[in-house]
Amino acid sequence: MKIGIDIDDTITQTYQTTLKYLKEYYPGFHIEKEEDISDKKTFEFLVNHIEDIQSSAELKPGVKEAMDTLKEMGFEIIIITARGGELDYDHARITEDYLKKHKLPYDKIYYGDINKGDAALKENIDFFIDDRIYNLDDVSVHGVDSLHFVDDLSIYSPYKKFDNWKDIIKYIKSKVVEK
Repeated sequence: MKIGIDIDDTITQTYQTTLKYLKEYYPGFHIEKEEDISDKKTFEFLVNHIEDIQSSAELKPGVKEAMDTLKEMGFEIIIITARGGELDYDHARITEDYLKKHKLPYDKIYYGDINKGDAALKENIDFFIDDRIYNLDDVSVHGVDSLHFVDDLSIYSPYKKFDNWKDIIKYIKSKVVEK
């Protein structure tokens, strides 16, 4: 079986790390929602600090254990990330060094501003985990069981929502038994 997993805000806590850096570099910076960080000044900040942010983002709690469990269950782990799409930096080195540093198992990585559904279809993925609904939309049209990783279970999602890796593994184990 194969599982596709996004990196930023699914494996790592990239958004929280970005906020930490923004507040450090712009004292008094205040943000209400993620959309507030998309202005030109912040985009320029990201261009200059993306490597530091992605290299230092903390893992989501339980993700290492979950990925180890998936490997023990015989899953092929395919990382499907948008990293490297819009910004010009050494995204592959940053990502692979990070995965190695944290001893996260994986078999293949797809980079760039890709349609994640195309990668999922090409790899014949059984499960896909991402924090973005539009990515889940791209993947689910191919019959892939798509799981929405959220920080807040009260938000709307047409997909199965999870706010922790322990529950994701429990769900996947229940589905594997059914197959």
